[in-house]
Amino acid sequence: MPDVTRPASMPRSTSDHPSSVGHFCRIFLRSTEMYIYNQLRTLRRYRPVVLARSVTNEARFPWQPVFTSEPALSPGIRHVADLMHRGRLLTPWERLYFTGIAEASRIRLIHAHHGQDGRYILPLVCSLRVPLVTSFYGWDASQLPQTLGGLGRFFLRPLFQKASLILALSEAMAAELATLGCPRDKIRVQRVGVEVEAADFRPRSSPPVDEPITLVSVGRFIEKKGFSVLIRAFAIAQRTQPNLQLVLVGDGPLRPELEALVSDLGLGPKVQMTGFLQHAEVQTLFGLSHILVQASLTASSGDKEGIPGVLMEGMATGLPAISTYHAGIPELVREGVSGRLVPEGNVQALAQAISDVVRAPEVWPEWGRTGHEYVMREHNVVVQRERLERFYDELLEVRSSDPPGLP
Repeated sequence: MPDVTRPASMPRSTSDHPSSVGHFCRIFLRSTEMYIYNQLRTLRRYRPVVLARSVTNEARFPWQPVFTSEPALSPGIRHVADLMHRGRLLTPWERLYFTGIAEASRIRLIHAHHGQDGRYILPLVCSLRVPLVTSFYGWDASQLPQTLGGLGRFFLRPLFQKASLILALSEAMAAELATLGCPRDKIRVQRVGVEVEAADFRPRSSPPVDEPITLVSVGRFIEKKGFSVLIRAFAIAQRTQPNLQLVLVGDGPLRPELEALVSDLGLGPKVQMTGFLQHAEVQTLFGLSHILVQASLTASSGDKEGIPGVLMEGMATGLPAISTYHAGIPELVREGVSGRLVPEGNVQALAQAISDVVRAPEVWPEWGRTGHEYVMREHNVVVQRERLERFYDELLEVRSSDPPGLP
Protein backbone atom coordinates (compact mmCIF):
# COMPACT_ATOMS: atom_id res chain seq x y z
CA MET A 1 0.00 0.00 0.00
CA PRO A 2 1.43 3.43 -0.93
CA ASP A 3 2.08 6.20 1.55
CA VAL A 4 -1.38 7.38 2.60
CA THR A 5 -0.31 10.50 4.46
CA ARG A 6 0.77 12.63 1.50
CA PRO A 7 0.26 11.37 -2.07
CA ALA A 8 3.09 12.21 -4.44
CA SER A 9 0.77 14.21 -6.70
CA MET A 10 -0.41 16.50 -3.91
CA PRO A 11 1.19 19.96 -3.82
CA ARG A 12 2.96 20.90 -0.63
CA SER A 13 1.20 24.22 -0.26
CA THR A 14 -2.22 25.52 -1.23
CA SER A 15 -1.84 28.96 0.31
CA ASP A 16 -2.39 30.64 -3.07
CA HIS A 17 -5.86 29.11 -3.44
CA PRO A 18 -9.21 30.07 -1.89
CA SER A 19 -10.39 28.02 1.09
CA SER A 20 -10.48 24.33 0.17
CA VAL A 21 -13.70 22.34 0.50
CA GLY A 22 -13.56 18.55 0.24
CA HIS A 23 -16.43 17.19 -1.83
CA PHE A 24 -17.08 13.49 -1.30
CA CYS A 25 -19.12 12.09 -4.17
CA ARG A 26 -19.33 9.23 -6.60
CA ILE A 27 -18.17 11.02 -9.72
CA PHE A 28 -19.66 10.93 -12.17
CA LEU A 29 -22.11 8.30 -13.29
CA ARG A 30 -25.75 9.37 -13.44
CA SER A 31 -27.74 12.51 -14.15
CA THR A 32 -27.55 13.62 -10.51
CA GLU A 33 -23.77 13.68 -10.79
CA MET A 34 -24.02 16.06 -13.76
CA TYR A 35 -25.69 18.63 -11.52
CA ILE A 36 -23.09 18.04 -8.81
CA TYR A 37 -20.38 18.55 -11.41
CA ASN A 38 -21.93 21.85 -12.52
CA GLN A 39 -22.12 22.94 -8.89
CA LEU A 40 -18.42 22.28 -8.36
CA ARG A 41 -17.46 23.88 -11.64
CA THR A 42 -19.15 27.18 -10.83
CA LEU A 43 -17.74 27.68 -7.31
CA ARG A 44 -15.69 30.88 -7.16
CA ARG A 45 -14.71 31.66 -3.59
CA TYR A 46 -13.96 28.08 -2.56
CA ARG A 47 -11.59 25.55 -4.07
CA PRO A 48 -13.25 22.13 -4.50
CA VAL A 49 -11.06 19.09 -3.84
CA VAL A 50 -12.91 15.94 -4.88
CA LEU A 51 -12.61 12.79 -2.76
CA ALA A 52 -14.09 9.55 -4.05
CA ARG A 53 -13.76 5.80 -3.79
CA SER A 54 -13.49 5.54 -7.58
CA VAL A 55 -14.02 7.65 -10.68
CA THR A 56 -16.02 6.97 -13.85
CA ASN A 57 -16.76 9.00 -16.99
CA GLU A 58 -13.59 11.09 -16.63
CA ALA A 59 -13.72 12.16 -20.28
CA ARG A 60 -17.26 13.51 -19.90
CA PHE A 61 -16.63 15.17 -16.55
CA PRO A 62 -12.97 16.25 -16.41
CA TRP A 63 -11.92 17.50 -13.00
CA GLN A 64 -8.78 18.19 -11.02
CA PRO A 65 -7.87 17.56 -8.30
CA VAL A 66 -9.59 14.21 -7.71
CA PHE A 67 -8.26 11.76 -5.12
CA THR A 68 -9.62 8.22 -5.14
CA SER A 69 -9.05 5.67 -2.41
CA GLU A 70 -9.49 2.55 -4.55
CA PRO A 71 -6.00 2.63 -6.15
CA ALA A 72 -4.47 3.20 -2.71
CA LEU A 73 -5.78 -0.15 -1.45
CA SER A 74 -3.47 -3.12 -1.92
CA PRO A 75 -4.96 -6.25 -3.56
CA GLY A 76 -4.69 -8.09 -0.24
CA ILE A 77 -7.11 -5.79 1.55
CA ARG A 78 -9.35 -4.73 -1.32
CA HIS A 79 -11.82 -7.59 -0.79
CA VAL A 80 -12.14 -6.60 2.88
CA ALA A 81 -12.78 -3.02 1.79
CA ASP A 82 -15.45 -4.21 -0.63
CA LEU A 83 -17.29 -5.97 2.20
CA MET A 84 -17.11 -2.86 4.37
CA HIS A 85 -18.36 -0.70 1.51
CA ARG A 86 -21.45 -2.88 1.18
CA GLY A 87 -22.26 -1.91 4.72
CA ARG A 88 -21.38 1.70 3.83
CA LEU A 89 -18.46 1.70 6.26
CA LEU A 90 -15.31 3.74 5.84
CA THR A 91 -12.26 1.48 6.05
CA PRO A 92 -9.29 2.35 8.31
CA TRP A 93 -7.05 2.53 5.24
CA GLU A 94 -9.32 5.03 3.50
CA ARG A 95 -9.54 7.08 6.65
CA LEU A 96 -5.74 7.38 6.70
CA TYR A 97 -5.61 8.13 2.97
CA PHE A 98 -8.29 10.83 3.02
CA THR A 99 -6.82 12.33 6.19
CA GLY A 100 -3.54 12.81 4.35
CA ILE A 101 -5.33 14.46 1.44
CA ALA A 102 -7.37 16.72 3.71
CA GLU A 103 -4.36 17.88 5.70
CA ALA A 104 -2.18 18.49 2.64
CA SER A 105 -5.03 20.36 0.91
CA ARG A 106 -5.88 22.32 4.05
CA ILE A 107 -9.52 21.32 3.70
CA ARG A 108 -11.67 23.41 6.03
CA LEU A 109 -15.05 21.81 5.33
CA ILE A 110 -16.35 18.59 3.77
CA HIS A 111 -19.45 18.48 1.58
CA ALA A 112 -20.85 14.98 1.00
CA HIS A 113 -23.23 14.45 -1.90
CA HIS A 114 -26.01 11.95 -1.05
CA GLY A 115 -27.05 11.00 2.44
CA GLN A 116 -25.41 7.58 2.40
CA ASP A 117 -22.07 9.18 1.52
CA GLY A 118 -22.40 11.70 4.33
CA ARG A 119 -22.89 8.79 6.71
CA TYR A 120 -19.98 6.93 5.12
CA ILE A 121 -17.52 9.82 5.50
CA LEU A 122 -18.63 10.71 9.05
CA PRO A 123 -15.66 9.05 10.85
CA LEU A 124 -13.24 11.07 8.73
CA VAL A 125 -15.08 14.32 9.46
CA CYS A 126 -15.06 13.63 13.20
CA SER A 127 -11.32 12.93 13.20
CA LEU A 128 -10.55 16.04 11.13
CA ARG A 129 -12.85 18.16 13.31
CA VAL A 130 -14.22 20.11 10.35
CA PRO A 131 -17.86 20.97 9.52
CA LEU A 132 -19.83 18.49 7.41
CA VAL A 133 -22.43 19.53 4.85
CA THR A 134 -24.52 16.74 3.29
CA SER A 135 -26.83 17.12 0.28
CA PHE A 136 -29.79 14.77 -0.19
CA TYR A 137 -31.11 14.19 -3.70
CA GLY A 138 -34.02 11.70 -3.71
CA TRP A 139 -33.39 8.00 -3.10
CA ASP A 140 -31.40 8.79 0.04
CA ALA A 141 -34.36 10.65 1.59
CA SER A 142 -37.08 8.21 0.48
CA GLN A 143 -36.03 4.60 -0.16
CA LEU A 144 -32.88 4.46 1.98
CA PRO A 145 -34.74 5.09 5.28
CA GLN A 146 -37.14 2.24 4.44
CA THR A 147 -34.46 -0.39 3.81
CA LEU A 148 -34.26 -3.43 6.12
CA GLY A 149 -37.77 -2.89 7.35
CA GLY A 150 -37.21 0.75 8.26
CA LEU A 151 -33.80 0.33 9.90
CA GLY A 152 -32.34 2.66 7.29
CA ARG A 153 -33.60 5.67 9.22
CA PHE A 154 -31.46 4.65 12.19
CA PHE A 155 -28.47 4.43 9.85
CA LEU A 156 -28.97 8.13 9.09
CA ARG A 157 -29.45 9.28 12.69
CA PRO A 158 -25.71 9.76 13.47
CA LEU A 159 -25.40 11.88 10.35
CA PHE A 160 -28.32 14.05 11.41
CA GLN A 161 -26.78 14.44 14.87
CA LYS A 162 -23.22 15.29 13.82
CA ALA A 163 -23.53 17.07 10.47
CA SER A 164 -23.35 20.84 10.60
CA LEU A 165 -25.80 21.37 7.75
CA ILE A 166 -28.19 19.18 5.77
CA LEU A 167 -29.25 20.39 2.31
CA ALA A 168 -32.53 19.31 0.71
CA LEU A 169 -33.34 20.16 -2.88
CA SER A 170 -36.99 20.99 -2.16
CA GLU A 171 -39.26 22.09 0.67
CA ALA A 172 -41.01 18.72 0.41
CA MET A 173 -37.72 16.88 0.96
CA ALA A 174 -36.83 19.19 3.85
CA ALA A 175 -40.07 18.23 5.59
CA GLU A 176 -39.37 14.56 4.90
CA LEU A 177 -35.89 14.77 6.43
CA ALA A 178 -37.31 16.48 9.52
CA THR A 179 -39.81 13.63 9.87
CA LEU A 180 -36.89 11.18 9.74
CA GLY A 181 -35.33 12.87 12.76
CA CYS A 182 -33.07 15.57 11.37
CA PRO A 183 -33.21 18.72 13.53
CA ARG A 184 -35.15 21.29 11.53
CA ASP A 185 -32.67 24.05 12.30
CA LYS A 186 -29.94 22.10 10.48
CA ILE A 187 -31.91 21.81 7.23
CA ARG A 188 -31.69 24.30 4.38
CA VAL A 189 -33.17 24.13 0.89
CA GLN A 190 -30.48 24.16 -1.80
CA ARG A 191 -32.16 23.76 -5.16
CA VAL A 192 -30.55 22.06 -8.14
CA GLY A 193 -28.94 24.62 -10.38
CA VAL A 194 -28.97 24.41 -14.16
CA GLU A 195 -27.29 26.57 -16.75
CA VAL A 196 -29.97 28.91 -18.07
CA GLU A 197 -29.85 32.19 -19.96
CA ALA A 198 -32.53 34.64 -21.02
CA ALA A 199 -31.78 33.77 -24.64
CA ASP A 200 -32.77 30.14 -24.02
CA PHE A 201 -36.46 31.07 -24.07
CA ARG A 202 -38.51 30.42 -27.20
CA PRO A 203 -42.30 30.72 -27.03
CA ARG A 204 -44.09 27.63 -28.30
CA SER A 205 -46.97 27.72 -30.74
CA SER A 206 -49.09 25.15 -32.49
CA PRO A 207 -47.37 23.70 -35.57
CA PRO A 208 -48.93 23.71 -39.05
CA VAL A 209 -51.80 21.25 -39.42
CA ASP A 210 -49.70 18.83 -41.45
CA GLU A 211 -46.98 18.61 -38.77
CA PRO A 212 -47.14 16.66 -35.49
CA ILE A 213 -47.31 18.10 -31.99
CA THR A 214 -44.29 16.66 -30.22
CA LEU A 215 -44.37 15.61 -26.57
CA VAL A 216 -40.96 14.93 -25.02
CA SER A 217 -39.96 13.07 -21.85
CA VAL A 218 -36.44 12.39 -20.56
CA GLY A 219 -35.00 10.07 -17.92
CA ARG A 220 -33.73 6.62 -17.01
CA PHE A 221 -36.14 3.82 -17.83
CA ILE A 222 -36.85 2.93 -14.20
CA GLU A 223 -40.10 2.69 -12.28
CA LYS A 224 -40.16 6.10 -10.57
CA LYS A 225 -39.93 7.93 -13.91
CA GLY A 226 -43.43 6.69 -14.77
CA PHE A 227 -42.81 5.95 -18.45
CA SER A 228 -45.33 3.08 -18.58
CA VAL A 229 -48.02 5.42 -17.22
CA LEU A 230 -47.05 8.04 -19.79
CA ILE A 231 -47.20 5.59 -22.71
CA ARG A 232 -50.66 4.37 -21.65
CA ALA A 233 -51.88 7.95 -21.22
CA PHE A 234 -50.46 8.92 -24.61
CA ALA A 235 -52.28 5.98 -26.22
CA ILE A 236 -55.58 7.36 -24.90
CA ALA A 237 -54.86 11.00 -25.77
CA GLN A 238 -53.83 10.31 -29.35
CA ARG A 239 -57.20 8.67 -30.10
CA THR A 240 -58.75 12.14 -30.16
CA GLN A 241 -55.54 13.98 -31.05
CA PRO A 242 -54.06 11.84 -33.84
CA ASN A 243 -51.40 14.42 -34.74
CA LEU A 244 -49.44 13.71 -31.53
CA GLN A 245 -46.03 12.09 -31.34
CA LEU A 246 -44.08 11.12 -28.22
CA VAL A 247 -40.28 11.16 -27.96
CA LEU A 248 -38.75 9.26 -25.01
CA VAL A 249 -35.11 10.02 -24.29
CA GLY A 250 -33.16 7.59 -22.13
CA ASP A 251 -32.46 3.96 -21.49
CA GLY A 252 -32.46 1.54 -18.61
CA PRO A 253 -33.65 -1.82 -17.30
CA LEU A 254 -37.31 -1.26 -18.24
CA ARG A 255 -36.63 -0.57 -21.91
CA PRO A 256 -37.71 -4.04 -23.19
CA GLU A 257 -40.91 -3.79 -21.16
CA LEU A 258 -41.66 -0.30 -22.49
CA GLU A 259 -40.94 -1.33 -26.09
CA ALA A 260 -43.34 -4.26 -25.68
CA LEU A 261 -45.99 -1.89 -24.27
CA VAL A 262 -45.65 0.45 -27.25
CA SER A 263 -46.06 -2.51 -29.59
CA ASP A 264 -49.02 -3.98 -27.69
CA LEU A 265 -50.83 -0.63 -27.77
CA GLY A 266 -50.27 -0.33 -31.51
CA LEU A 267 -48.47 2.99 -31.21
CA GLY A 268 -45.76 2.07 -33.72
CA PRO A 269 -44.02 5.14 -35.17
CA LYS A 270 -45.94 7.53 -32.92
CA VAL A 271 -43.53 6.74 -30.08
CA GLN A 272 -39.82 7.18 -30.64
CA MET A 273 -37.18 5.95 -28.17
CA THR A 274 -33.89 7.68 -28.83
CA GLY A 275 -31.73 6.00 -26.19
CA PHE A 276 -29.39 8.17 -24.15
CA LEU A 277 -28.46 11.47 -25.78
CA GLN A 278 -25.71 13.93 -24.98
CA HIS A 279 -26.78 17.00 -23.07
CA ALA A 280 -26.48 19.27 -26.12
CA GLU A 281 -28.63 16.84 -28.14
CA VAL A 282 -31.33 16.89 -25.45
CA GLN A 283 -31.30 20.70 -25.50
CA THR A 284 -31.73 20.65 -29.27
CA LEU A 285 -34.65 18.25 -28.94
CA PHE A 286 -36.27 20.51 -26.34
CA GLY A 287 -36.08 23.32 -28.88
CA LEU A 288 -37.90 21.21 -31.47
CA SER A 289 -40.65 19.99 -29.12
CA HIS A 290 -43.94 21.56 -28.03
CA ILE A 291 -44.80 20.09 -24.61
CA LEU A 292 -42.68 18.52 -21.86
CA VAL A 293 -44.20 15.59 -19.94
CA GLN A 294 -42.70 13.93 -16.84
CA ALA A 295 -44.93 11.29 -15.21
CA SER A 296 -42.85 10.79 -12.04
CA LEU A 297 -44.24 8.55 -9.30
CA THR A 298 -43.23 6.77 -6.10
CA ALA A 299 -41.70 3.39 -6.96
CA SER A 300 -42.84 0.21 -5.22
CA SER A 301 -39.52 0.30 -3.32
CA GLY A 302 -40.39 3.73 -1.92
CA ASP A 303 -37.90 5.51 -4.18
CA LYS A 304 -38.90 9.07 -5.07
CA GLU A 305 -37.61 11.90 -7.20
CA GLY A 306 -36.20 15.08 -5.77
CA ILE A 307 -37.16 17.43 -8.57
CA PRO A 308 -36.22 16.09 -12.03
CA GLY A 309 -33.49 18.26 -13.52
CA VAL A 310 -34.89 17.68 -17.00
CA LEU A 311 -38.04 19.53 -15.97
CA MET A 312 -35.94 22.57 -15.10
CA GLU A 313 -33.91 22.38 -18.28
CA GLY A 314 -36.94 21.85 -20.51
CA MET A 315 -38.93 24.63 -18.86
CA ALA A 316 -35.91 26.93 -19.20
CA THR A 317 -36.32 26.70 -22.99
CA GLY A 318 -39.99 27.74 -22.79
CA LEU A 319 -41.68 24.34 -22.87
CA PRO A 320 -45.05 24.19 -21.09
CA ALA A 321 -44.93 21.26 -18.67
CA ILE A 322 -47.24 18.44 -17.66
CA SER A 323 -46.20 16.48 -14.59
CA THR A 324 -47.43 15.01 -11.31
CA TYR A 325 -48.06 15.91 -7.67
CA HIS A 326 -44.91 14.08 -6.66
CA ALA A 327 -42.10 15.03 -4.25
CA GLY A 328 -40.90 18.59 -4.97
CA ILE A 329 -42.33 18.86 -8.50
CA PRO A 330 -45.24 21.17 -7.48
CA GLU A 331 -42.63 23.67 -6.27
CA LEU A 332 -41.39 23.92 -9.85
CA VAL A 333 -44.46 23.28 -12.03
CA ARG A 334 -47.38 25.37 -10.86
CA GLU A 335 -50.82 24.13 -11.83
CA GLY A 336 -52.45 26.40 -14.41
CA VAL A 337 -49.53 28.85 -14.24
CA SER A 338 -46.57 27.12 -15.88
CA GLY A 339 -48.17 23.75 -16.65
CA ARG A 340 -50.53 21.04 -15.50
CA LEU A 341 -50.22 18.61 -12.57
CA VAL A 342 -52.08 15.35 -12.07
CA PRO A 343 -52.05 12.68 -9.35
CA GLU A 344 -49.08 10.36 -9.81
CA GLY A 345 -49.78 6.99 -11.41
CA ASN A 346 -53.19 8.09 -12.76
CA VAL A 347 -53.29 7.16 -16.45
CA GLN A 348 -56.70 8.70 -17.15
CA ALA A 349 -55.86 12.00 -15.46
CA LEU A 350 -52.59 12.27 -17.37
CA ALA A 351 -54.32 11.47 -20.66
CA GLN A 352 -56.90 14.18 -19.98
CA ALA A 353 -54.20 16.71 -19.09
CA ILE A 354 -52.34 15.96 -22.33
CA SER A 355 -55.53 16.40 -24.36
CA ASP A 356 -56.45 19.63 -22.57
CA VAL A 357 -53.03 21.22 -23.05
CA VAL A 358 -52.79 20.14 -26.69
CA ARG A 359 -56.17 21.77 -27.36
CA ALA A 360 -55.10 25.05 -25.74
CA PRO A 361 -52.01 26.27 -27.64
CA GLU A 362 -52.91 29.84 -26.70
CA VAL A 363 -51.59 29.21 -23.15
CA TRP A 364 -48.29 27.66 -24.23
CA PRO A 365 -46.31 30.92 -24.60
CA GLU A 366 -47.38 32.33 -21.23
CA TRP A 367 -46.87 29.05 -19.37
CA GLY A 368 -43.49 28.69 -21.05
CA ARG A 369 -42.41 32.21 -20.11
CA THR A 370 -43.56 31.81 -16.51
CA GLY A 371 -41.68 28.52 -16.19
CA HIS A 372 -38.57 29.98 -17.79
CA GLU A 373 -38.58 32.97 -15.43
CA TYR A 374 -39.01 30.73 -12.39
CA VAL A 375 -36.06 28.55 -13.42
CA MET A 376 -33.99 31.69 -14.06
CA ARG A 377 -34.82 32.95 -10.59
CA GLU A 378 -34.75 29.78 -8.46
CA HIS A 379 -32.70 27.16 -10.35
CA ASN A 380 -30.03 29.20 -12.07
CA VAL A 381 -26.71 27.52 -11.30
CA VAL A 382 -25.09 30.88 -10.55
CA VAL A 383 -27.82 31.84 -8.06
CA GLN A 384 -27.52 28.47 -6.32
CA ARG A 385 -23.72 28.67 -6.29
CA GLU A 386 -23.91 31.99 -4.48
CA ARG A 387 -26.36 30.52 -2.01
CA LEU A 388 -24.11 27.52 -1.38
CA GLU A 389 -21.07 29.72 -0.82
CA ARG A 390 -23.05 31.71 1.76
CA PHE A 391 -23.80 28.45 3.59
CA TYR A 392 -20.09 27.68 3.61
CA ASP A 393 -19.35 31.20 4.87
CA GLU A 394 -21.79 30.85 7.75
CA LEU A 395 -20.35 27.52 8.86
CA LEU A 396 -16.76 28.65 8.73
CA GLU A 397 -17.56 31.87 10.56
CA VAL A 398 -19.25 29.82 13.28
CA ARG A 399 -16.29 27.48 13.45
CA SER A 400 -13.83 30.36 13.75
CA SER A 401 -15.72 31.63 16.80
CA ASP A 402 -15.84 28.25 18.58
CA PRO A 403 -13.75 27.92 21.76
CA PRO A 404 -10.56 25.84 21.22
CA GLY A 405 -11.02 22.12 21.69
CA LEU A 406 -14.60 21.84 20.46
CA PRO A 407 -15.14 19.21 17.71
